[in-house]
Amino acid sequence: MNMLRPTLLAVLTLLLAFSPPSQAEESMPPEVAAFIPAGFQPLRYQANDFNNDDRLDGLLMLHGKGKERPVLLLLRGDDDKLTLAARNDHAILPKGWFSDPFQEISIGTGWFSLAHKLGNQYFRQRFYWSRTKQTWLLGEVMLVAPGNIRTFSGDRVSPVSFADFSPLATLPN
Repeated sequence: MNMLRPTLLAVLTLLLAFSPPSQAEESMPPEVAAFIPAGFQPLRYQANDFNNDDRLDGLLMLHGKGKERPVLLLLRGDDDKLTLAARNDHAILPKGWFSDPFQEISIGTGWFSLAHKLGNQYFRQRFYWSRTKQTWLLGEVMLVAPGNIRTFSGDRVSPVSFADFSPLATLPN
């Protein structure tokens, strides 16, 4: 038994020393680090063609010492370099005392969505790339409550830009 304790301690030390990096660190290209402001850490990074130009862009979610969790949209230009296209400091609701309302980021070519859960209600807002406005506009809101799923799109959703978006302010009645 005495030999087992030091061996177990050594194994645990090795496991901790070689633990895998977080999702943001593992898949984030080195060029994205230049967009992380002082005092913030990457929480999640997703790559896709977010503006339908056949180039790999990025969506970077950050967290800081406070409650801020900015989301940055990075577009790849003709020079193959990423530039900041949009930033929203309010798109992800802050953590509460007992839970984190943020659920997920979903992505696709030309769109992305953010989902939150408050109590027993789930809501997801989806943004689509607008070629005419050259930005992402809110295009769909889904609300899920026990026994009730409602989806709003088209003229039932105000086409607010992602940079001006606030999750709770854009929920339909």
